[in-house]
Amino acid sequence: QTCETKSRSTEQLIECGTQVQRLDEHKNERDCIKIIPRPYVTYEQMLNTRFLYVQCIQRYVRGWIARRQVMKIRCVVEKKQIEEEEETELTRKKMEERKGKEINRRFEPKYRQDFQVLYSELDTW
Repeated sequence: QTCETKSRSTEQLIECGTQVQRLDEHKNERDCIKIIPRPYVTYEQMLNTRFLYVQCIQRYVRGWIARRQVMKIRCVVEKKQIEEEEETELTRKKMEERKGKEINRRFEPKYRQDFQVLYSELDTW
């Protein structure tokens, strides 16, 4: 038994060519960009530089997080101080009111207790 086989190439034809300046286009040689290769970098060197960049980024991010936490703590402390100041101001006003009422009671007594306080003070004097 014989079998006929056909071989077909799977690769395409490769076109070759060079870059030639067109006749209708005029370019200056000064405007051409020269491509200079960079020095060879090994995988370890690349990892080292990447590690340095990662450290720098981590430093900035951690500083930002720390500053944010400090600002939150400062806000909490400031709120507590404001509340304490308001509370002391309120107690001071209440004390002033009470003193004013006591002075008013002594200058213009209206009730029996007011007179009793005045008489007792007069006795002690």
